[in-house]
Amino acid sequence: MAQYKVNEKVFTDLKKQIFLRSSTLIIVAFAANFLIFYLGKTDNSELIKILPVAIIVGLAAMGFGTYREYKHQTNLLSSYRLSLESNLISREQLNTPSVSIYINEIEKIIQYPTGALVIKSKNTNDQIIIPAKMENYDDLVQELNKIHPIQVGGTSSTAWRIKSILASVSGCALMVCVYTQTNKVVVSVSGILLLGILVWGLVEIQKSKQLDTRIKRMSWWVILPFLSVLAKVIMCLSA
Repeated sequence: MAQYKVNEKVFTDLKKQIFLRSSTLIIVAFAANFLIFYLGKTDNSELIKILPVAIIVGLAAMGFGTYREYKHQTNLLSSYRLSLESNLISREQLNTPSVSIYINEIEKIIQYPTGALVIKSKNTNDQIIIPAKMENYDDLVQELNKIHPIQVGGTSSTAWRIKSILASVSGCALMVCVYTQTNKVVVSVSGILLLGILVWGLVEIQKSKQLDTRIKRMSWWVILPFLSVLAKVIMCLSA
């Protein structure tokens, strides 16, 4: 049985990726809250007073969150193991559901421009995602190509990321509409769409075998904004 793990060089790029993701999240969240507060107030002098404090708190939260996320992702990637057996390919990772695909059930193996590989099963929705920076990467590609011809190219590896970004941006815009508008039609339509996005995101996270238990556990916090939006829509319609 051949076993592969992640190359330690990946941790250098990981810091940049997490910082970029965290800073983007903070900026989007701050902008959404700023718009909600600004559009919902006739006197914005209070907003000017709390703005410096909000910026400091936001930067502190970003720093703390980036540090914790880096440690968490480092532990996950360090535990990543890909095993190639005579009739089975399996992926194991810390606190993450294991994925196994029998060789005769492989639908396709895709190699993307980034170097990442995806092994897709034809009988289930299971798939194994292989990071680009693996130890003995060339040897791994050769072995996989012997098992099943590798398809080179494609852009579908970013489909989930694009959907997540669109959902986040749409969610922020809809939340601004829900909390700043008084028109019942606008609030109700925006609220229903936002509730749908929140439910979709929760379901996608919970059923994914690529995400660890920590992320799945934290995703249940979405219930709080869900209840808040639901209450806002109900109050608007009953007013």
